[in-house]
Amino acid sequence: LNYIHADLVISSWFGPDTHLDRARLTNLMIKSSLTNSRLKWTVYYEREMHQNPSSDEIKRHLDYLKKWFAWRNTWAHINGKPVIFVYN
Repeated sequence: LNYIHADLVISSWFGPDTHLDRARLTNLMIKSSLTNSRLKWTVYYEREMHQNPSSDEIKRHLDYLKKWFAWRNTWAHINGKPVIFVYN
């Protein structure tokens, strides 16, 4: 993706353990890191599209993102805070 001069990649995400989320996202971020890419990754949280998750469920999902992805240097941050897009 470096050839398109992109700085940010947004991946659809429906929640933990969906669409091989850990394997897929981790692999993409590792590949970006190994190639010294400037790309940053984040997710588009799509659970809101078809469901109305409770605040507890949303918190669990945000905690999950923090535990598995948001700490990586290839995750997008603004002012030190992880970037996450939410379907609305």
